[in-house]
Amino acid sequence: FPYTTLFRSSPEMLASEKEYLLALKAREVMQDGEVIVAASRKRLELWDLNAPQIEELERTGKPVQSITIYSPASGFIMSRNSFANQRITPETELYAIADLSHVWVMADLFENDIPKIHMGQTAIVKMPYASGGQFLARVQNLQPQVDPQTRTVKVRLEAANDAMRLRPDMFVDVEFSIGGARLLTVPADAVLNAGSRQTVFIDRGNGY
Repeated sequence: FPYTTLFRSSPEMLASEKEYLLALKAREVMQDGEVIVAASRKRLELWDLNAPQIEELERTGKPVQSITIYSPASGFIMSRNSFANQRITPETELYAIADLSHVWVMADLFENDIPKIHMGQTAIVKMPYASGGQFLARVQNLQPQVDPQTRTVKVRLEAANDAMRLRPDMFVDVEFSIGGARLLTVPADAVLNAGSRQTVFIDRGNGY
């Protein structure tokens, strides 16, 4: 949503509109008419009135009761706290708007893996329920504290989200390439565990 529409009843704003209209009428007969008009217009701009809205005020010659307040940024509305006939103050948060073209991904890493992760390191973010859905992400922050329950550390990564496939509160898998020594690994079901001895069978084909 690129903008939000509000209906605002403000005595101060109404007084600024009337002052501007009076300045326009008295511009020709006052010595500093242009300066007063410019100052009055500046006060309207401080109320977030844009040029078309001020021009509409000049055209009608009447104060505007309903004003469209444009958002300073485009994005998605994450929360809405505005309602009809609501009294608002400068501290009131009417809308929370988020730009989701770049998102943060929070990953949980076991504390023994943290020394292998560094700032700026790349990782692969995978969507477990979507085939082929993966993104590159970069480590932006490693939180200093360890969760006493899970023994994990939060790692914040940043990923581009141009296709808007990553959404808030979504679960994903994060893979880090941490290197290490080359080791022989086999599937767990290939091992016959006899307690004191583990035997691995290799299928060479044709019954061998």
